Amino acid sequence: MVKVSNFLADYIFQRPRQRLQFKIIFSTILVVAIWMGISTYISLVTQTGYFLEGAKKRILLLSQTVENSIVHSMLIGKHEDVKDLLINIANEVDMQEIRIFNSQKTIVTSGDTTEIGNSLPSLDLSFINKGKNELIEIDQDYTKISMLKPIIGKSNCYGCHNRDNEIMGILQVQVSITWMKVPLMASRFFIILSAAITIFLIAISVYLLLSILVAKPVNSLMEAMNIVRRGNWDARVLLDTTDELGKLGHTFNYMISEISELHERDLRREQALVRAEEELKYKRQIEDKNIQLERTIDILTTLNNIAKEIGTVLDLDQLLNSVLKMTCNILHGASGFFSIFDRDLNQLKPSHSLRTDLDHGEDLLNQKIAQHVLNSGKAVLVPNFPLDMRFHIEEIKNHMPKSVLYVPLYAKEQIIGVIGMIDKQLKTSFTIDDMELLTTIASEAAVAIENFNLYSDLKKSYFDTIRALVNAIEAKDPYTYGHSERVTELSLLIAHELRLPEKSQEIIRHASILHDVGKIGVSLNILHKDMSLSPDEVAIVREHSRIGSKIIDHIGFLKDVREGIKHHHERYDGLGYPDGLGPTQVSLETRILAVADAFDAMTSDRPYRQAQSSESALQELRKCAGTQFDPAIVNVFIRVWKKMSKLSGSLKDDDTGKRQDG
Repeated sequence: MVKVSNFLADYIFQRPRQRLQFKIIFSTILVVAIWMGISTYISLVTQTGYFLEGAKKRILLLSQTVENSIVHSMLIGKHEDVKDLLINIANEVDMQEIRIFNSQKTIVTSGDTTEIGNSLPSLDLSFINKGKNELIEIDQDYTKISMLKPIIGKSNCYGCHNRDNEIMGILQVQVSITWMKVPLMASRFFIILSAAITIFLIAISVYLLLSILVAKPVNSLMEAMNIVRRGNWDARVLLDTTDELGKLGHTFNYMISEISELHERDLRREQALVRAEEELKYKRQIEDKNIQLERTIDILTTLNNIAKEIGTVLDLDQLLNSVLKMTCNILHGASGFFSIFDRDLNQLKPSHSLRTDLDHGEDLLNQKIAQHVLNSGKAVLVPNFPLDMRFHIEEIKNHMPKSVLYVPLYAKEQIIGVIGMIDKQLKTSFTIDDMELLTTIASEAAVAIENFNLYSDLKKSYFDTIRALVNAIEAKDPYTYGHSERVTELSLLIAHELRLPEKSQEIIRHASILHDVGKIGVSLNILHKDMSLSPDEVAIVREHSRIGSKIIDHIGFLKDVREGIKHHHERYDGLGYPDGLGPTQVSLETRILAVADAFDAMTSDRPYRQAQSSESALQELRKCAGTQFDPAIVNVFIRVWKKMSKLSGSLKDDDTGKRQDG
């Protein structure tokens, strides 16, 4: 027995596992083991099913008996018997728990009287709402089985409980099934042992058969193959048998003869081919990585440029145009669109488009898809537009795009706009990667739009506050009431005639409204004085420009306006106040304000004089051009005034009830 064991150990474990005999034995054992394993598993599952079914039937029978007894007791009005019934059942062998609790999971009666009134919050009663009659659970160790079963009230109940409640209570029963587990485990052990013995006997039988019929020819064939493997193509297989193994040996000898002639040539060819394939594969990998790297660099560069634009560009239109252009470049979009949600009109409005030759059909398509994105809150990616009927419209049926991509702009979990692309320049389709990139760009753009809106609201709030202060100051003085509004109108007429940019016009607009805000620091007695002012009073009045500049000094967005407020009384010849600056030291916007302010002051009533006519005021401007006023601006103003006079007559002649601001 020891010799047999040593032989098997040497043959199976110490010799090479590549032996055909070993593979056949192993394959046979594997097939048998799988078959026996499946059979054993089916037997075990079947036995377990019988076991579980028996346990369920036992607890169902027990619970039905208890339920019938409870219902009977309720029908005859002896609900006290329920408690005694549960106590008696609890004393039965294998009975672990039996109790009744209400829908609030509070125990109303139990085989263990000490737990009456306790709560069972961990119980799950959802099976009742699902229409199930009971809930049976068996623990993983098969040691106990429990059941929850609602007790349904009867229409002819004695009346010891509320008849409006269909369910009188919920019965919980838990029984030990350990005694049933013992034969189950024994049966399982017998089945597994029988399967193992069967597999072992089959393995021994197969091994003996192969040793007698296959071992020698296979060993001879393997020895010859080992010689060939070492590079000796003269190896031959010598077999005396005429069966399949003998034919295999002869075929092997012939094959070795043929292969030996071609071996060297094929080997060289194969080596050359392998090298070529490796070089080609490496080259393609490098090319793919270069393409990916270039794409990544383009994406990062675009995102960086967008971030720079957001941080440096204050004009929203310029910013959105720039973002749209960069987005189309990186996504190769043929047409790009921005649609912004107008909070005042409560609707989505087309804002910016990249392509200038936008036709009516494409414009309608953009509006339809953008509105869909606004309503759904989700991005739209259509790789093959002609096959997607959701957005087809009559206007584009003859020139449908290949692909579209639209993404919402979210700010504070609200959609403030939509960015979209229609078609790629090379007529390819947009991809998921394109959508992810556009989503990232949309997030950056949304932040910029939201920041611009917040900044605009804050700026408007500040300006409205100061403007209210100016109106309050002017309202106290009937002579100057409306002066700031008129000066603003006149200043903007000059700015429009000079075609100044929007930024300069905004500075003029704000400076004109606020230029006399400093008069809040000047006594009304001085401002209302109907005779010449003393030198001290003149000095006090002239301080209003400095006071006004200091009032708005802390307001950041009005920093460009401070100069107009402080220096609108400077003269062209440098003799003005408060700093005596020359024309090159005073901005164009401030020089425009000086002309408009002087004209309105001359054509308005003052406590110490009557208003001049428009012609007299214009003559005074001509007279003071080059000394007090910028002559170029005076000429522009006179030209504008004459145009206005021809259209609507004199704007201010004989206008009464006005005050001068100084």
